[in-house]
Amino acid sequence: MLLSFNFSNFRSFDTETELSMSAGPTKRHLSHIAEVNDVPILKYSAIYGANAAGKTSLIEAFKGSRNMICGEPIRNYTYRCCRSIPGNNEKPTCFEYFFENKGRFFQFGFESVLSSGEFASEWLYEVFPDVQNDLMNEILIYDIEKKDGTIQPNWAYFDGESEKAYLDRILRDRDPIESDNEDNEDPDRKPYDVLFISKLKERNPDEHPRLKILHEVLRWFSDKLRIDPTTLPVDEDGILRTCRYMSRYDTDISGGEYRFENDVSDTVPTDLVKNLKEGVPMVIGDDSKIVLENGSVNKYTLHIRHGMSDTDFKMNEESGGTRELFRIVNTLFNPKDDDITYIFDGFGLTLHPILVSAIFKDYQEYNIDGTNQLIMATHHTSIMGYDHLRRDEIWFIEKEEGVSRVYSLEDFTERPDAEISKRYLEGRYGALPVFREFDTDADDIE
Repeated sequence: MLLSFNFSNFRSFDTETELSMSAGPTKRHLSHIAEVNDVPILKYSAIYGANAAGKTSLIEAFKGSRNMICGEPIRNYTYRCCRSIPGNNEKPTCFEYFFENKGRFFQFGFESVLSSGEFASEWLYEVFPDVQNDLMNEILIYDIEKKDGTIQPNWAYFDGESEKAYLDRILRDRDPIESDNEDNEDPDRKPYDVLFISKLKERNPDEHPRLKILHEVLRWFSDKLRIDPTTLPVDEDGILRTCRYMSRYDTDISGGEYRFENDVSDTVPTDLVKNLKEGVPMVIGDDSKIVLENGSVNKYTLHIRHGMSDTDFKMNEESGGTRELFRIVNTLFNPKDDDITYIFDGFGLTLHPILVSAIFKDYQEYNIDGTNQLIMATHHTSIMGYDHLRRDEIWFIEKEEGVSRVYSLEDFTERPDAEISKRYLEGRYGALPVFREFDTDADDIE
């Protein structure tokens, strides 16, 4: 579970920004808290703000950092620093996660000067929270820093020489950025644009048992942290389960099935085929899945039935709202998922506010004994209030002079019976669009 995410100098955010999932002192909605080793962690967070305020930039910070941790080259983010502030292209961008995985707590982070696409530093700590004394004890697992052009690792947690030699090989096996600089012939001076931890996915975790802790950390990012995660069901059980929920939400959908459409072996990109496993389906687009079967890549299209009608429709013939609802329901109400942190940008964009409220309430009941987390940027004020959320679960984003900032409802003093959504729309908390008057007949609009 995520406890906090900190970052700086990324897109519209300049200085250090934190989104915290640590529970505050309020006693409302105690079922929204999961306690892990006496540490109270929130399950939900809703983020509000005007269009272009920075909500997507916040979600992109999650997405970009996760992708780099999982192996995407840093050079893909060359122009993502906060360019609203002069000189930021020469300053490092920082990301840091504090999270729990299988009862253990970790702090992982890295820095990079995005304009050059180069790695700067990377670190991992195991954290031992002392809740009673409000302390956080840390043990360094490793850190890697580039000093004076040289990559300098510290494998603090690993005391065996064979382990350290193994880690050194992984560090130096990263593909360096091509450069004409003669200094780059020295493996310790090569400018790398991938993170050390990302290279572990290519290694067998059983090669060095003590190193399994690193693989577990990487798997939390690759498997447990899911950003804009909605997808279609891939089997009959998933379709049946999703359709049952859809019938509750007044859609008249009564069933569905995948039907073979054609062999797409000649049209599917080679890189995609490499990721396919025999018999394991992969969802593509809004209405289809592909399956590798006996060497052929076959495409199946999802067809949906309504009520008692014999006529069915391809999923891409349904309305945008129905398609979004179907994917949200399939994703959230999935019994196969546990300890997942879901992060949505624009949750329920095409859905009615009352429907969003119902889905959110249903999911809270579904997850009452679970440890999944739902973090969402949204405009739906139908769930902004004490009926749905705690004070520490409501966040705002506001932009001033091109720079965004995040702040919490906890920063305001409010009565326990306050109508939060009403007061938000009245402007008490900011994070609303501000309109200006102009002359539509003028030649130039400043």
